[in-house]
Amino acid sequence: MKYKKILALTIVFFGLISFFSIASYSYIGFNEEEKKGTEPSYISMLFHKLSGKKPDFNLWAESSEKYIESTDLDKMAAKNVAYDQFDNFFTLLNIKEPIIISFTTQISDYSETNKGFFIDSFQPDLFFNYEYMGEHYAVIPNGIDNYQWFSVPEADIKFSKLNTSKENYVNLKIILQPKYADSKKTIRLGKNKYWMILTEVKDIELWSTDSNQLLWRGENASENNKLLGLYR
Repeated sequence: MKYKKILALTIVFFGLISFFSIASYSYIGFNEEEKKGTEPSYISMLFHKLSGKKPDFNLWAESSEKYIESTDLDKMAAKNVAYDQFDNFFTLLNIKEPIIISFTTQISDYSETNKGFFIDSFQPDLFFNYEYMGEHYAVIPNGIDNYQWFSVPEADIKFSKLNTSKENYVNLKIILQPKYADSKKTIRLGKNKYWMILTEVKDIELWSTDSNQLLWRGENASENNKLLGLYR
């Protein structure tokens, strides 16, 4: 199967401080960490943890901002600190923690005939692209196409901003449960070779573009694959 790529909102980086900024899941709304989504460094850690292979933390430490900016006399100490931070985090990493994906997309106009909306982004070949330390990772949201269509009673439209935001843009927050990582071989998707992380959809939320109003939520998606309706 060919997969369609969506670049996650976070970009590759090497700073240790950013590395430990892991988004926590909240039903209250988009906090600043959730707007960023799960960081590429965490995805790389998760891949190695799921596949039972420890990363080369010596290489990671030597690529850290702290090590690079250190003087020759301080480099060894900076490397040891960075190595210990990576190693400790890897040891404590919980593979049951969800991956949070945040991005903006368009939804269709409201269908008066079928009473609902369509999210074209949720194609079966969708994947989320991460890069860290020169390696590419594809996070696959298995079954995401089950949520392309969501029904909304016509009477509820007036209570929602779904169809009044500019050009029907919404903010999407997708909560994914990691299930499996394949460390035996990469798969070529477009120009790059990717390490694959298979996930299940746990929750999907549509928010207004200002991230202040929850418009719709598919709760416990991995359990029942049902659209639970519009949140007013």
